[in-house]
Amino acid sequence: CTVFCGIRCQSSSLVWRNTSSMIPTHMKTIQNWFKSECDLVEKSSIRNSNPLHAAFLSSVPEVLGTMSAFYKTKPLTSAFVTCAIKASAADVVAQTAETSLSSEGMDPEQVGISKRRNLAFFMYGGIYQGLAQEVIFNQIFPALFGEGSAIS
Repeated sequence: CTVFCGIRCQSSSLVWRNTSSMIPTHMKTIQNWFKSECDLVEKSSIRNSNPLHAAFLSSVPEVLGTMSAFYKTKPLTSAFVTCAIKASAADVVAQTAETSLSSEGMDPEQVGISKRRNLAFFMYGGIYQGLAQEVIFNQIFPALFGEGSAIS
C-alpha cells in the first residue's frame, strides 16, 4: 500500500514511489525514515539474517496506509476515537501515579482505577476534544476566517 508514505515493501523487492506532493510536511520525516529502513533491508544482509525485521518493515507501511485512509475518510470518527483513547490513557496514568503515592496505609480494596472517572475522561476526550474541536477548527474557523495560515 502506498497511500501513507509511498512505500511498498515486499519480500522479493522494494519499490519507492515519489509521492511527496500527497504527503503533509510533518509526515515527510516518517516517510524518509521508512524509505531508509526499506533501503537498508534491500541493500544489506538484514533481510536474509533477520526475517522478522523484513516482515515488520513490509507490514508497517500497509498498516499506516490503512490508518491514513481512515483518518482522511472518517474525520469525526477518527477524532473521537483518537482523543477518547488519549484522554482515557492519560487518566489511567494519573490515577496510577496518584494511587502509588497514596497507597501506603490504605485498604487494598480502595486502591485501583476508578472506572467511572475513566469513562468520564473517555467521553470528554471523545466528545469535546475530538468531535467539537474537529468541527470548530476544521469547519467553523475556515468559514469565518478563510482557508490558509498566512498572517497577512
